[in-house]
Amino acid sequence: MVAVRREPGGAARVMAVMAAVTASVLLVVGCNGNDESSAGRATTVPAASGASDTGRCTIAPDAPTKIEYQQVAGVDPNLLSLEAYGPASGCPALPVVFWVHGGGWFAGDMDNEGTATKAAWAAENGWALVAVNYRLSTPGADVMWPVHGQDAATAVGDSLDHADELGIDPTRVAVMGHSAGGHIVSMLAVDPDLLAEVGHDRSDVDCLVSLDTEGYDLVERVGAGGDITDDMVANAFGTDPAAQAAASPRQTLVKVGGPVADALLVTRGLPRRKAQAAAFADALRAAGGTVTVVDAEGYTHGDVSLKLGTADDAVVTPPVTTFLESCLA
Repeated sequence: MVAVRREPGGAARVMAVMAAVTASVLLVVGCNGNDESSAGRATTVPAASGASDTGRCTIAPDAPTKIEYQQVAGVDPNLLSLEAYGPASGCPALPVVFWVHGGGWFAGDMDNEGTATKAAWAAENGWALVAVNYRLSTPGADVMWPVHGQDAATAVGDSLDHADELGIDPTRVAVMGHSAGGHIVSMLAVDPDLLAEVGHDRSDVDCLVSLDTEGYDLVERVGAGGDITDDMVANAFGTDPAAQAAASPRQTLVKVGGPVADALLVTRGLPRRKAQAAAFADALRAAGGTVTVVDAEGYTHGDVSLKLGTADDAVVTPPVTTFLESCLA
């Protein structure tokens, strides 16, 4: 995996980048940081090995290009990087699916959760996949919302700004995430401020796929039990109900209104978890969006992500594929 990084105010240089290791951290309460950031990214070096023929173009799902989309003093560059699984040079621009990992806003990595499988699945369907890392609310990191969302928005905006280099079509864009990542991509789709901060618009997002998150309404979740605990919410969002409401996709959408992207929401588990997804779906429909809700009953929380794109999955992959085929057409 090789990238050419353009330093701000400096010449390009070639660097080798290593695959990220699995994050495994303890949950602690953090606070927001104020590091200054500067632009930093890489141009695509098309991969030549392990290619699969989509019938439309050639994509190498096992050889992504790693791009440092942002530089922040004192922050591990891997947390501010993305991996682009795009077409070979000279191919027509492909629709793009941005993948945002889960991990309770404090753990996880873009290489986890079966990302290579998802990249191969996207390639088979003629889509480029861009996997996104973001800063985490890990011990000592001093990271709280909206940093996670701002990082994801920066990664999306930077990719769209360099669509020609990545071989992606900036007019056919899907955002997809699991768990905490489902919350983040939902906010990208409904909150006009996140993408506006990087010179884009929420209308740049055509399709939203949110996989089994309980973060649609953080205020409703606090004290109500479920998989998201009070401590987890406090760690990433603080304890102020107003701040939690401002970070909640459903409450944000009710406040700002549409238009919004078409959406597919996958849910499972306890009735109150499914009720959160249903309430967000209702808000999306009220704002003018078309919404499909998939019940993945019988799957674990991890299954919903790990089985997506696998040959034997008959619960999540078929409806997500059908949705994106239509939405990205």
